[in-house]
Amino acid sequence: REVDVPAELKLALFPTRAGTIELGPYEVDVAVRLGSDSLFTAFDEIRRARRRSAPVTVLVKPLPPGAPAGFEPVNVGGWKLAATASADRVEAGQPVVVSVTATGDGNVRALALPPLPAVPGTRALASASSEEVTRKGGRLGGSRTLETVIVPDREGELAVPPLAWPFFSPRKGRYELARTPA
Repeated sequence: REVDVPAELKLALFPTRAGTIELGPYEVDVAVRLGSDSLFTAFDEIRRARRRSAPVTVLVKPLPPGAPAGFEPVNVGGWKLAATASADRVEAGQPVVVSVTATGDGNVRALALPPLPAVPGTRALASASSEEVTRKGGRLGGSRTLETVIVPDREGELAVPPLAWPFFSPRKGRYELARTPA
């Protein structure tokens, strides 16, 4: 006997253009193993089924005009920005990792974080990024971190300049600027 078992699959989609977008039907093939109550049946029965959803139409609103300088259209969500250093005291020639991290709600993997500006008296080496995706209720978010290794060429106090990072907040309906102190 065939039984339909309700199932729900949730996907997070982040549109990259405004307008009407049609998402075609989603298809899934499943294999269900049916056990037997008979002592004389050595193998379970496997039944295959294909299910298909109806297409979905989504209206994507454009970002409002007046984006601030340096805004990247992928930077949409509710974000906070922080900058930290792996050490506050090192000898000249010893590396320091400066981490710039955005934390909040939105498409973490697509964020374009601000690059670390030049720090006088240092050499910048490799940069690497990483993400941690989390889910709060029905929303995706998490953090994206850009780590840059800098090496002081001289002794004395060095400071990473403050960073300013524009993003669009859908909840507030406006562009915002996240900042870090020096």
